[in-house]
Amino acid sequence: MRISLNLDYNICPFDPDEIDRFLSKCSAAGVHRVLWRLSICGKVAYPSRVREPVEHSTVSERVAAFDPFKAGLAAGARHGVEVVPWVTLFDEIFEWATLVSEEVQAHPEWQLQEKTGRPFPGMLCYAEPGARQLKLAELQEILAYGPTAVYLCTRSHAAHNLPRPFPPRDSYSHHPRLSAPTPGLRARQHGEQLTGFLAEVRAMAGKTPIVAGIRLHPLTAMNLSPWARIARFWRRWLEDGLVDELIVGAGDDLLDMDPASLCRQLAPYPKKSCWVRLWDWRRGAEETDPVPTWPPQRLIEQATVLAEAGIDSITLHEVKNVIERDLWETISQLTSSSFS
Repeated sequence: MRISLNLDYNICPFDPDEIDRFLSKCSAAGVHRVLWRLSICGKVAYPSRVREPVEHSTVSERVAAFDPFKAGLAAGARHGVEVVPWVTLFDEIFEWATLVSEEVQAHPEWQLQEKTGRPFPGMLCYAEPGARQLKLAELQEILAYGPTAVYLCTRSHAAHNLPRPFPPRDSYSHHPRLSAPTPGLRARQHGEQLTGFLAEVRAMAGKTPIVAGIRLHPLTAMNLSPWARIARFWRRWLEDGLVDELIVGAGDDLLDMDPASLCRQLAPYPKKSCWVRLWDWRRGAEETDPVPTWPPQRLIEQATVLAEAGIDSITLHEVKNVIERDLWETISQLTSSSFS
């Protein structure tokens, strides 16, 4: 089975030697791809002329002096591991972590809205030209690195920004540019706008493969539903060549999915990839555990279920768990020919 790892910015190595050692370990364990997170809730973790650097620990200082992603691309090439930039599409604000997009703060109309005009904080609306241009400018910089692919993820932290008690269902599915009278029709309008944005990304990316991270349900994304809905026309995206691969389940736990149903829906498409969280955020770990992680045997059981259903690739979220719990040997088992 092919294994990808999600490398979040809060565990990203910021030294050329550290980066080389990390990707060497990935190679030795048989990892074929690292998804390297560059867009961070309205900030970025690379030297940018169009977005503000993430302000987390010493990350912003280090990014100003050193480009870790550039070093990661070079080290990945040396060790035979594909390093792919990870860009989020609906994750411009995470108030709990004090991460806020300056652009969205200045232009709240770029977000999904209630009828009153109050925005869904952090949830971009791709009916807005300004929102599209914001992400296209970011992607243009990232594509200039010459990556072998780019990963566009619909996972979001936006629900953490909502008032308590939570607002009613479909409260934030509105926008002045969309006129449909019902939530279902508005979801389709939002979906058409998102599809149009992906067509712009495809034109910009040329032949560079585009990987999309989604939930398989056509109307949901992590921390979007039930307060708003955006149709994901993922079959059209694949069939029209707007994306080349899906990573299904972005933001889900394996317990939320039926692997057999998942594989049946993906059957017509050559690549069948699934996102797997390395912990169960609802049930799994004690609150005192700083790095809650599934036991290795549970991870192998999860991967076995997916492999038997026909899934040929899984993306493990995230590297922090792998490093802190030393899961390299477990990953080697997953990538070995005896497991496959």
